[in-house]
Amino acid sequence: MTDLDLELIELDALPYEDGLELQRARRELVLGGGPGALFLVTHPPTVTLGRHASRASVIGRLELERRGVPIIETERGGDVTFHGPGQLVGYPVLDLARYGLGAKRYVELLGLTLNDVLAARGIVAAWDDAAPGLWTAHGKIAAVGVHIHRNVPIHGFALNVDVLLSWFDLIIPCGLARPVTSIRRELGHDAGGVRALRPAVVEALRARLHLRPHVNAP
Repeated sequence: MTDLDLELIELDALPYEDGLELQRARRELVLGGGPGALFLVTHPPTVTLGRHASRASVIGRLELERRGVPIIETERGGDVTFHGPGQLVGYPVLDLARYGLGAKRYVELLGLTLNDVLAARGIVAAWDDAAPGLWTAHGKIAAVGVHIHRNVPIHGFALNVDVLLSWFDLIIPCGLARPVTSIRRELGHDAGGVRALRPAVVEALRARLHLRPHVNAP
């Protein structure tokens, strides 16, 4: 497996559409032979619709509009989801062909990466092929959705750390009438919060992909 450096880029309160532009720009760089990146971010409250989403899944549209929460259509897989403070969002942008990964294996690898982080903190979760993401006995704790063009993905994963779970009452997450959970709900605390968990995610992904990310100093 070829070794490859990933630039680690950490951004907080990043507007969703700005983050999408950063990913698309990085994908073009990777397609031109440049280095990949791992974006670890948080977003202001945002609802996104995947390419298979039903608008009927946004059941609290009027309340979302009242709160000024944007509803954004995207090209990623999956249905509707929520992003907001207290959620660790990751966007790896890299050449999958260099790792012998197809779309299905890559999505599963993201799930394994997050499961490694959860298991190290005593949280038992399982991957569900029918509803891509990680699930505990209390509900969905992490979502995965990507868009791949010429073997380079954008979008990625969202891990619920201490996100306000009532936000999910305004949508039908992933189009499924199933509950959502978080690290805080599972453990009774937030395991240090999003920033404290980022290094664990980096190490878990590096172990899974044999990468050596380096921090892009501000």
